[in-house]
Amino acid sequence: MDNISIGLIGNKIDLVKLRAVTTDEGKQLANRHGISFFETSAQANTNVDLAFSTVVEQCFKAENVKKSQSMANKTSAVSISSAQKEQKSGGCC
Repeated sequence: MDNISIGLIGNKIDLVKLRAVTTDEGKQLANRHGISFFETSAQANTNVDLAFSTVVEQCFKAENVKKSQSMANKTSAVSISSAQKEQKSGGCC
């Protein structure tokens, strides 16, 4: 699950009188779980693009980190393999 991006998005913030969760409650829940928090309104077009673009960016970052780690592991494996071959051959020439 290291390359999964999760965000908590509170929608319909334009319906103030029907609100069931406060901004602080949403932030606290997101902080507790180490995830992003956004409040949006599709009707008023508030923070919708920001919420989705941030989650997508987090996905790309997670994928790039995963690829970098994979490449580092492959490089280490090649280095170890080369060192083992040199030891077995018993010489340099």
